[in-house]
Amino acid sequence: APSRSAPARLGAVTVVGNERVSTSAIREEMGLAAGQPLGDAALAQARERVTQMAVFRRVSVTWDELPQQPGRAQVIVNVVEAPATTLGWGGGLEVGRELRTAETGLEDHLEVSPRGFFEIGRQNLGGRNRSVNFFSRVAVNPRSAPDDPTRDGRGLSFSEYRVSGTYRERHAFRSDTDILIGVTAEQGRRTTFNFARQGANADIVRQLSPTVSISGRYEMNVTRLFDERIPPDEQLDIDRLFPQVRLSILSSGVTWDRRDTPLSPTRGTFMTADIETAARAIASEVGYVKTFFQASAFHSLNAKTVLAMRAEVGMARGFERTVAVFDANGQPLLDADGNPVFQTVSDVPASQRFFAGGGTTVRGFQTDQLGVPEVLDANGLSLGGNGVVILNAELRRVVGTVLNRNFAVVGFLDGGNVFAHASDIDLDRIRRSVGGGVRWDSPLGPLRFDVGFKLNHLDVGTTPEREWEYHLSIGEAF
Repeated sequence: APSRSAPARLGAVTVVGNERVSTSAIREEMGLAAGQPLGDAALAQARERVTQMAVFRRVSVTWDELPQQPGRAQVIVNVVEAPATTLGWGGGLEVGRELRTAETGLEDHLEVSPRGFFEIGRQNLGGRNRSVNFFSRVAVNPRSAPDDPTRDGRGLSFSEYRVSGTYRERHAFRSDTDILIGVTAEQGRRTTFNFARQGANADIVRQLSPTVSISGRYEMNVTRLFDERIPPDEQLDIDRLFPQVRLSILSSGVTWDRRDTPLSPTRGTFMTADIETAARAIASEVGYVKTFFQASAFHSLNAKTVLAMRAEVGMARGFERTVAVFDANGQPLLDADGNPVFQTVSDVPASQRFFAGGGTTVRGFQTDQLGVPEVLDANGLSLGGNGVVILNAELRRVVGTVLNRNFAVVGFLDGGNVFAHASDIDLDRIRRSVGGGVRWDSPLGPLRFDVGFKLNHLDVGTTPEREWEYHLSIGEAF
C-alpha cells in the first residue's frame, strides 16, 4: 500500500514483469480509467482484482507523480507470474461403515477404501485469464453385489471414479462475469444404489459485489442406476421405469458470502438460494422443479471460541408424465385387449431427490439413512424425498496445539429429516442428535472426528436403530 496520500487523478498505468499475460488484460482487470479520481482505496482494490486473477505469484501496486501533469499519477503494477502449467496429485483413505447383504439380511461392515487423484492445468491461454484443467479421481472399494451375499463386500473393485475437463475464462466479455464449460464422466456410490453419469455443463457467474454473486447453469447428463439395495417392489415408480434417465437442467442461484475464510470460518455469514428445473421441452426425459436454501452464521465469542449455526431447506416437485410399461425382457406389457399398458409417474429421479444423515448433515445417523417412515423401506433404507430440513448448532473451542497446529474440541446439536413431499415438511417430526468431537488443523484442512447420539429413536420393521454413529473426515461439517 502507498505510504502517502495518492494524487487526485490517474494519468497512466504501467505494467512490468508480465510475460505470458497481456498488459491489456491486466489493465482491464484493474478497472481503472485515465482521469478518474484516485486514492489509496482505489489502488488497494485494483491490486486485489489483479491478485484474484490467480495467475500471479506476487502483485504490487505503487504510484509516482507525473511531473508534466500536476495532480496526476502513474500507477505501476509489478507482477511475478505463476507457472503456466500446474500439476497436482494426492491420495488418502476413507473409513466408514457400509451396508452389506448377508444370509440373515443387511449388516454393517467397517470398510477402508484407498483413493487418489491427479490433475493438470494450463493457465494464461492467449495472454488472458483463461485456463483449461483435467482432473481425475479413483477409489478402490469392496465389491458391491447386493443380490449375492457370497460376493457382496468381498474382493475389490474400482467402483468410484471421476474424470472431468474444464475450460474457464474469468472476467469474460470485459465484465465481472466468469464462464466455465465442462464435461464429466463419473461413477459413484450412495447407500442404496450405485450410479454412472456422463454429462456436460456451461456455467456463468457474475460478481455483483465483493460479497454477492449470481450464477446460471445449463447441464445435460445421463445417469444410470445399478446395484440397488431396495427391492424393486419397494422402489418408486420412476426408479423402476427409468433406471437410466436423461436430464436437461436449467438452474440459477445467488450467493452472499461474508465469511472471513471459507475453509474454517470464525465470523461472518454465508447464504445461498438456488432453483433448478428440468423439462421435456428442453430434451429432458422427465421434468421437475427444485429449490434449495442455506444460511450459515459464525460468531467469535472470544479469541478461541466460535459459535457456528446453519439451516437448510430443500423442496422439489416432479412433473407428471405418462409412459409405456415394459417387462424384464424389454417388451411392452399388454392389457387383456392387447393394448399397451401405460403408467403416469410424477416422482423426482433418485439422483435429484434429497437425502440426509451423515457427517455433513445430521450427525448421529448413518449416511443417507435419515427420513420419515414414508421414505424408508423395511430395512430402514431411504428412498430419498422431495423435502428436507437440516438444522445445526456447533460450539468450537481451541484448547491447545498438536505438532504446532491448533487442536480444538466441539459440541453440537443437530436436527433434520427427509420428507416424501415438500408439503409434508413438519418441524414436529424433526429427528435430533447431540454429540461432540475434536478437530486438528492439519496441512490438508481440519481433520474432524465426531460422535453423535440420537435423542429420539425410531425402529423400522424389526430393525432397531443404532443409538450412536461416528464420523471421520477432513473439513468442517459446515
